[in-house]
Amino acid sequence: MYNLIDQPFQRVIMTKFPEKGELMYDYAVHGGEIAIVLCWTAIFIFLSYTLLKKRDL
Repeated sequence: MYNLIDQPFQRVIMTKFPEKGELMYDYAVHGGEIAIVLCWTAIFIFLSYTLLKKRDL
């Protein structure tokens, strides 16, 4: 899960020091990352629902 945001501090450095133009990185969101997030969300919702049904709240 740590890899969902690639190099978050690099973006801050690029905004504070715009002359460092050679530090360009790809910050696009790719399909595989979206699939990972959707899978984790589905697992979380399913397990939360199962827990609520088990506890009979």
